[in-house]
Amino acid sequence: MPAELKWLQWRGCSLKTLPFEFSSQHIAVLDLSKSEINGGDGGIGYLKTSCSKLKGLPEDMSSMISLKELLIDETVIVKLPDSIFRLRKLEKFSLKNCRSLKRLPDCIGKLSSLKELSLDSSAPEELPNSIGSLAELEKLNLMRCKSLTAIPDSIGNLKSLEELLFDGSSIKELPASVGSLFRLKYLPLGYCRSLSKLPDSIEGLA
Repeated sequence: MPAELKWLQWRGCSLKTLPFEFSSQHIAVLDLSKSEINGGDGGIGYLKTSCSKLKGLPEDMSSMISLKELLIDETVIVKLPDSIFRLRKLEKFSLKNCRSLKRLPDCIGKLSSLKELSLDSSAPEELPNSIGSLAELEKLNLMRCKSLTAIPDSIGNLKSLEELLFDGSSIKELPASVGSLFRLKYLPLGYCRSLSKLPDSIEGLA
């Protein structure tokens, strides 16, 4: 593979895994839509796939330091590797409809460039306190997260947050710290049938 390759589109790839030598710290986009890959050890820069056979990401993600977007919707990923924190340039992380994913690693709070995190229709049972360290996060999508009943107080530390989406989730209460999200513009709570009241602090969101 050319060392400076930045974009590779390989839709419908029939390989089960990426070749061992498939690694590049410069690759920015790798489109594996509709592929049969179920894991890999290579250097993925941008993974866009709804491959239902994808079971995991490489344990060592140090070869993916140029990654800006990681979209692994509708996969059967069970856990994220602890080395995910190495993706310091990651801006968008989408895990929609990943129903085997029950938790996020604590180190996710080290994704210092992350602006958008989507867990729409996934199955996290809790969010780590470290999520409050995502200083650049602008959008957090927790819609239809049926296993999630609470969010940590640290959510109030997300000073850049503009959208906090809960529609259709099983959230039971919002922490008072939500009132500290002064940049928040959008807080949909439709069909949150387990949510019986809102914290008084929410009055501070104007």
